[in-house]
This record gives sequence, C-alpha cells and structure tokens, in this order.
Amino acid sequence: MADVKREVRVLGQKITGLKAGDNVTLTFKKPKPRVDVAIAKKATQIAEDALNLGRDAIRDLNRVMTSAQGGKTADAIKLFDTVRKSIDKIASEAPRAKEWADNAKNDADSALAEVKDAYNTAKDGATVAATAVKNGSDGLLKAVDAVGAFIKELAGRE
Repeated sequence: MADVKREVRVLGQKITGLKAGDNVTLTFKKPKPRVDVAIAKKATQIAEDALNLGRDAIRDLNRVMTSAQGGKTADAIKLFDTVRKSIDKIASEAPRAKEWADNAKNDADSALAEVKDAYNTAKDGATVAATAVKNGSDGLLKAVDAVGAFIKELAGRE
C-alpha cells in the first residue's frame, strides 16, 4: 500500500492514478482571493453620471445667459428652471455617492491581507468620485444662484 498525496483545487475534481488499497491524503489548495470592487464602481458610476449632467447644465446655463442678454427673459426663465432641477438632482446624488464610498471603505477595512491594496485603491477611487460630485454640485448651485440673480435683475429692468 502506497501513501499518495494529491492536491484538490475544487470539489468534484477527478483524481486519476489511484490503486485499490492506496492510502490517499487529499489537501485542498487555498483558492486565490477574489477582489470584488462593485461597490466602488457604483460610486464612480454615480459620479460619472452626475458630472455628465453637470456638463449639460453648464452648457444650458450659458444658453440661459445668452437668452437673457438677448432680451428673451421669458425663454431664459423657462430654461433656467430646467437647469435648476438638473442641478438639484446632481446635489441629491452627492450623498448617495458618499454612501457607496463609505461602503467601499468598510470593504477595504475588512479585506484580507492579500487583497488589501486592491480594496484600498477602490476605496480611494470611490472617495475621490464622491468628493467630485459634492464639490461639483456645490459649485453648480452657486452658479445657478448667480445666474438666477442676473435674470431677476434683467427682468426687473424690463
């Protein structure tokens, strides 16, 4: 009777070369840990969508200013209301992105040592994305307030 040692990678793996009466020792090989950064990806996706919406809002704010300066105050006010809603939506996305970034931080804190760096990198990316949404929405809200004041001033002159 021979002593046989075999490594098993997965349950159900077929093992060949064994004879009746052999003493078999099966050792499970430790699987490589997987990195799942879906949470961080969600934060960056929210940020990307919000920043794309912000780009559109800035373009529309420029159109509002052009309309207002061209004497089309009523059109400017309509477009301004639409832009305001878009920017309010962006501002509402900031807490969601921060929540996902916090979840990514929790993942990084509890990650195995072998994949800690990957989770920390994902956490950092999610945090940067959430910060970008927050700072972008703050800036856009100030821009909307300034354009709104400008339109009110022009409307008062008419």
